[in-house]
Amino acid sequence: MNNNRASCLCILGVLLSVPFFFGACGGESESNIRKKLDVILEDDCAAIVEGIPDSSILDSVYYETVEYKKYSKGKYIRKAVVDFYFLRGVAKKIRRKYRYHNEWGKWDRYHNRWISIPDKQAPADDVSPR
Repeated sequence: MNNNRASCLCILGVLLSVPFFFGACGGESESNIRKKLDVILEDDCAAIVEGIPDSSILDSVYYETVEYKKYSKGKYIRKAVVDFYFLRGVAKKIRRKYRYHNEWGKWDRYHNRWISIPDKQAPADDVSPR
């Protein structure tokens, strides 16, 4: 009887640990998720300035992540809000929003908007915060 009870407890322990094991192993690391975002941000930054005359582009084009959130449940498990600064002499920036699709393992851009920059926050022509 004790042998059967021990076997049942052992099997129960294995069954309870299997979902935890696969959940821990199946998730993507935060580092990989961030690297994927960095690749998209660099590509977007290059695409934004493509076709704009050099005389209208800042000496140091840059972007700044202004918000980054993690979600434990749902279709999208990360959200990033990023501002792109690139125009010389124009107090405007582009704000883009991205979300990380958990099942597909990739970032998706879902929002793109021009925003006016107050004069005191406008980037200098030759200075970048990076």
